[in-house]
Amino acid sequence: VMQMERIDYTILFRKDGTFCEDLHEKNWQTKVNGRYKESNSQLIMEYADKTIENDTIFFESDKLIGDFYGTQVIRMEPPNKVPSGYYAFSSASSSGGMGTGMAYVGTQRHEGFNFYDDGTFNKSTSGAVFVSGNNVAGGTSSDNAEKGLYTIKNGLLTLSYENGKVEKSSFFYDSSETDDFMVVIDGNIFF
Repeated sequence: VMQMERIDYTILFRKDGTFCEDLHEKNWQTKVNGRYKESNSQLIMEYADKTIENDTIFFESDKLIGDFYGTQVIRMEPPNKVPSGYYAFSSASSSGGMGTGMAYVGTQRHEGFNFYDDGTFNKSTSGAVFVSGNNVAGGTSSDNAEKGLYTIKNGLLTLSYENGKVEKSSFFYDSSETDDFMVVIDGNIFF
């Protein structure tokens, strides 16, 4: 089975020496996956679940950029402000298809946020599922747009939609002033 899917690694390192890898969960502010130790050139993560091997992140001299299993690591901040702009997250996955003996199934997802300095936001989501093979072909798609007000404090983003729905999310951003500005919402990286 062939699958291509984007994986974002996001970890919250707290000043008390604990860390959390589950930034999409409601209890991300208090959940502890383990403890970490930091030296001049590396950060060692020791998991509370002893069945998981320790991980190490290697840092360059300024400790702003590191390496985690060949993935570039960037330090981000838990803000009290959302920089205005449009942030998008897209992913796709597929399985089956030619040579596998299984029907091809593909999914696509796009989510975008527009944050404004006046404390308002727009959110758009779209998705699609495609199926083909074994005399079957078809799919579905969906689009949705919502808006409302937002507040943020110490990395906790609260979205209050016009329809009364309220969502709370973890929110971090790259403060390095690069051209490829990015934020992390619920553990997913938005560019």
